[in-house]
Amino acid sequence: MAGFTFLSASTLVYEFDYEAFVKAYYDAAVQMQQPDATAEDLEHYLSF
Repeated sequence: MAGFTFLSASTLVYEFDYEAFVKAYYDAAVQMQQPDATAEDLEHYLSF
């Protein structure tokens, strides 16, 4: 399996910034619901 790096679940969870994710997700959801929302806003929201 050359070229693959395996990380434990605890490593991935430890390094994940939940607060930043939640803020980014919320901001994207709010922006998507605005009357002037663009296709890019929708794509950004759906990327989560």
